[in-house]
Amino acid sequence: MKLNLYIMIGILMLTGCKDSIEDIDTKSVKRWEAIIASDYDEAYSYFTPGYKKTETVESFANKLTNAKLRVEWKAVKFVEKSCESEEICDVKLELTYKYKFPRKAMGEIELPSVITEKWMLKDGKWSFLPKLDYGV
Repeated sequence: MKLNLYIMIGILMLTGCKDSIEDIDTKSVKRWEAIIASDYDEAYSYFTPGYKKTETVESFANKLTNAKLRVEWKAVKFVEKSCESEEICDVKLELTYKYKFPRKAMGEIELPSVITEKWMLKDGKWSFLPKLDYGV
């Protein structure tokens, strides 16, 4: 009887250590919610370990601060995901943002846009893998 209990506890502990594929839905939205709230440390925490070796949180925060001079991200919504393997998934999100035109007289416009992000399972944890041409 005790042996069965220990086995059950061991199984629960092991399964609790690894992110499930459903975690991507939540993590991708939480990352953008952190960006919207200007919580750059939190947003940065979702990057892959390899990417974190190439860009500091300060550099990441500076990029977003500069982007927010023209763009104000307002809301994010999970759309769908498609996985090419158990370790790599593409996540589609709908971002609503406000764009401020360079000339004040032109005003601003609020639009939704669907973006696709790549997420990677590394060491049991799902992380955001940015494209090389943008860092958010």
